[in-house]
Amino acid sequence: MLQQHRPGVLLCLERAGECERLAGLAGDSRSRETYVRMASQWRALAAHREFVEQIEGLLTASGASKREELDASSSSTPG
Repeated sequence: MLQQHRPGVLLCLERAGECERLAGLAGDSRSRETYVRMASQWRALAAHREFVEQIEGLLTASGASKREELDASSSSTPG
């Protein structure tokens, strides 16, 4: 299944890809290792951002559900 990424996650993945491309072009092993390490860090950041966005989505949905429950209970209460 193809996953849609949000702009922040996509930016991190693009940066990781660029670092991997530069690692392939690096002329010495130290530069290559640095680019590979940077790519790994960008991918980790993308995963963290994706996780945070998922949690935020769940919290938003949970908050909406709670508001709907409160609205329903307050409208059924005689006033």
